[in-house]
Amino acid sequence: PQFDPREIFNRLDSNKDGKLTLSEIPEQVRPRFKPMFDRLQKEEITVEDMIRLRRGQDATNQRRFAEQTFKRLDRNGDGKLSKKEIPEDARRRFRFIFQRLMKDEITLDEYIVAIRRASDPRAIFTRFDADKNGKLTLSELPQPMRPRFKPIYERLGKDSLSQQEFARAFGRRPGQPPTDRKRPTNDKPNKKPGA
Repeated sequence: PQFDPREIFNRLDSNKDGKLTLSEIPEQVRPRFKPMFDRLQKEEITVEDMIRLRRGQDATNQRRFAEQTFKRLDRNGDGKLSKKEIPEDARRRFRFIFQRLMKDEITLDEYIVAIRRASDPRAIFTRFDADKNGKLTLSELPQPMRPRFKPIYERLGKDSLSQQEFARAFGRRPGQPPTDRKRPTNDKPNKKPGA
């Protein structure tokens, strides 16, 4: 879940030519990367290739998870999810889907579209930017989201986030380090002779 294609690519591209070959990948992890080369039918891949594959993988995983959730909740197995079938503890999460579609029951495809919209930071930003000024303050976010985002506002020393800053923060998993900082290295400074 914390796989950042750009970071991984930059770490593996040892000759820094903007292309990654299988021989540049350490032998112990090569079997995990080989399917990527095979799928693209290429001997060299770019960071854009890696990002595109990651997005496709994320979309596939999201769909699979949505199908499993939908099937589990569809108690009568009719291929539709009604408000009555949603367990009490999950109703709050589903309320916005039913409200947006103005329906009492939804299909799997409608559910998947709603999940994609709910996980698109641009759509979320637009929905919560109440004054439509292109900036999102902490007070504009729903109460349940504030604890997750408050440390980001504090770390950046800002009262509001731009759409780009929000998207970067939204995409990060809780506990995941920010990608805008350099990672610490274990390199020790060279000692001077005789020191």
